[in-house]
Amino acid sequence: MSTVRVSDSTRSEAQHPAWEREIKRVRLTARLLAAALLALCIRSLVSGVTFASILTATILAALLLTALLLTRYGQKIEPKESVQAAPRATRRK
Repeated sequence: MSTVRVSDSTRSEAQHPAWEREIKRVRLTARLLAAALLALCIRSLVSGVTFASILTATILAALLLTALLLTRYGQKIEPKESVQAAPRATRRK
């Protein structure tokens, strides 16, 4: 049985596109949750506040907060570009 070792730079290169897709999905989810929460607040102002609207708004707010925290956390742990893939500065004499 042979095991194939994957270098950190190869792993990072493979994970970066997946990371970008996930971050885009989380950002889109946060925008949709914000729009839903705004629509619910406007509806509550027009037709009156009910227990169901308060409960729904609370759940939407918690989900929105979670999505925003995930986005912030995801930006901190962005996969680093490999040393080989990073552009190198050229020296001029």
